[in-house]
Amino acid sequence: MHSFIRAVSFLCLFLFSGTRAYEIHDSCALPTKLLVRQAANQAFDMARLALQELQASPRDPDVNRLLGLLFAKKDEDPTTMDVRRLRDIYDNILLAAAEDEARPHPTDTSPLQNVMIYCNEDRFQKRADGTWVDTGMNSIYLAWYYGSCVSHSLAGRAVFENHPSQITICPWLFQWARQRKYKKYADMQGGIAKAWTKRTLQATLRALGREDGIDKMRLLDQTILHELTHTLVGGRSLDVKVAGLLGSEKSYGWKNCLALAKNGGMHPEDDKLPRTALDNADSLALFGLAVKLLREQTPLYVLENGGLTNRRP
Repeated sequence: MHSFIRAVSFLCLFLFSGTRAYEIHDSCALPTKLLVRQAANQAFDMARLALQELQASPRDPDVNRLLGLLFAKKDEDPTTMDVRRLRDIYDNILLAAAEDEARPHPTDTSPLQNVMIYCNEDRFQKRADGTWVDTGMNSIYLAWYYGSCVSHSLAGRAVFENHPSQITICPWLFQWARQRKYKKYADMQGGIAKAWTKRTLQATLRALGREDGIDKMRLLDQTILHELTHTLVGGRSLDVKVAGLLGSEKSYGWKNCLALAKNGGMHPEDDKLPRTALDNADSLALFGLAVKLLREQTPLYVLENGGLTNRRP
């Protein structure tokens, strides 16, 4: 099963306009644009809820439990751990949802909190030397970036050449989602809305499956939150490699994120640079989703194995 994370690429390069500091590019044609807008707004809602819980004093014991699972090191007490960096990450992400007059040009004066969301890679053109040019930004990329949508090999890659930021959602993500559950966009949108408003344990098990728990609940909104943490405004998070796992797997998914918190990890491009769960995009996105589940009308709790329950662990 392809994860939603692998269907999105991130590049720190572009812009936004309108009432928010993020913009959905015209490559996201209707009705896709409506779905992406709904998911982006939900991603910012997750960040907002996460920030509120981290600012609370005292913190909710259920939130401390999540901190212990996703971020606390071995023998670290989540009730006393320093969460200032986490607060800053979610607080800064919300700047991308609040800036009123972000402008696309010139790029060297665009606010850092600007983000553009694309739904394909049509803006790229290949040069004779094998590199690819973003015709909208006149920026050059190596061959590994372009074509990753076609090969389904995307893993949220980031480039920090200038600002603002751009996120690309691969077209196969929408095709995959329709084939697995949703038959048309109206069904997909309705299913996502239902998941957020009626997420009882029974409804969740029927709609999303028990065997994969929270990882089976990965939707476009969590993917966008993951990618927002990669942006300049989101703190340039990484897809950290987990120490001790076969092949130095990157920290995607609940199991790997828990292993990262306890075992530590490495920079994805340099094993000599240690990194922690606080540096990892999926840990940050999973925390946002898990907090969202806690605050539903019928709360859902994530078990240590990633399963879901409506009873407090």
